[in-house]
Amino acid sequence: SNKAKSIQLLVNDTKKVEVVRFSEKTTYVNANSIKEFIKNDVIIVDGKPGEVAKKIKRVLITLPNHKVITTQGLAKIINQPKIPYTLVDARPEGRYQAGHLPGSLSIPVKALSKSWKLLPSNKEQLLVFYCGGPTWGFSQKSDRLAEKKGYSNVKVYLQGVQGLIK
Repeated sequence: SNKAKSIQLLVNDTKKVEVVRFSEKTTYVNANSIKEFIKNDVIIVDGKPGEVAKKIKRVLITLPNHKVITTQGLAKIINQPKIPYTLVDARPEGRYQAGHLPGSLSIPVKALSKSWKLLPSNKEQLLVFYCGGPTWGFSQKSDRLAEKKGYSNVKVYLQGVQGLIK
């Protein structure tokens, strides 16, 4: 809560919920303020339990440049129907139902290995995966699975569902 100057987070190693306090002296990496953090962000906190965090870092997923499609690139493809492509939302189905990019299919990363029939049979056709943004990782996992299955023109839209909506 911004008013209480604290956030709750699940610690992966222990599976326990911890409360992290922050203040105007807390610095942020890959975010301008605590308001930019969203559910499922992976973060690293520099601070001791019970004390105000010195630094909170939002961990971003990185990919080689040739694997990433920009907002402008994706918008161009969506607006030019002559370019065959498949856009896939790799988030859980409930997230897709709450809002998704126009023309996308919902194939959660956990269901992808059983959903190949939903993807184009032409494995050279452009296939774009997205998820909730650069901290989620669902689209990157889907990208790796698709390449292992033989798809050769796979891209990831790192900005995720919020990128095109903004």
